Amino acid sequence: MIKINDSIKINDKKIIFKPLRSSGAGGQHVNKVSTGIMLEYDLKKYKYPGWFIKTIMANMPSHQFTGNNIIKIKSTKHKSQYRNRIDALNKLINIFKKSSVQPKKRRLNPIPKNSKEHRIKLKKQNSEKKILRRSPNLND
Repeated sequence: MIKINDSIKINDKKIIFKPLRSSGAGGQHVNKVSTGIMLEYDLKKYKYPGWFIKTIMANMPSHQFTGNNIIKIKSTKHKSQYRNRIDALNKLINIFKKSSVQPKKRRLNPIPKNSKEHRIKLKKQNSEKKILRRSPNLND
């Protein structure tokens, strides 16, 4: 288990690593060996709070998060499969750390009496200013 905070952990036994051919540096070696890694982690295998899953969905690009709550992270940065595996795992941990910070609920504060009175006073002044700009009514 990889501990993110008290209530959120990553079950490392449920992480699936799939090899894939990576692009980039490596020359002919790239065409022969599958050094890239696709990490898949199913959020349903471990109970996470609803707010956490919503935050993960907001923090991740849509192509990395499937409809069945499976996170897919691709890593092809390095030439070795081992380093790509570590890189993909670090990306998953960073996403979990970023999403585990629960946002504070906003509490509405009552509007102070002085600011209400000031706002109404300004509105009246503005209204009078606009009344003075009108063309005079000849019927009066």
